[in-house]
Amino acid sequence: MAARLNDQFYSADLHSVKTVLRPSHCFFITEHVCDKALIHKLALQLFRGQCKNFEFYGARCSERELEFDEFDIMLHPGDDEDIALTSAWKSMDQFVDALDFALSIRKIVPLDVFLLYDDTKTYQNVLQKLEKFR
Repeated sequence: MAARLNDQFYSADLHSVKTVLRPSHCFFITEHVCDKALIHKLALQLFRGQCKNFEFYGARCSERELEFDEFDIMLHPGDDEDIALTSAWKSMDQFVDALDFALSIRKIVPLDVFLLYDDTKTYQNVLQKLEKFR
């Protein structure tokens, strides 16, 4: 179940997402090994919606970014350009900067931002850093 953090900003534990998400921009904290079937199910759900921006942070960020890129290619074979925009952030500060930017532009362009996580401690650290911008 997704938690509403504020207007158009939601979060959820990656393993508990069961509802259909329709975010415009997704941020992922990926610290742990995850079942590929879960990742593919979530990717399919998000690609079928309007989400085309995926940003990853954590020990597994490069893996998740690659999986989403591969899923994009699988869903859109023959397209010369990627449909999805993916980023893997090695620095928490850079990840928080990108999240803050997405949250700031939603005031101009209405969009829902989701922060999905698989590690509660890292999630709380990200929210604390984000609060410093607010």
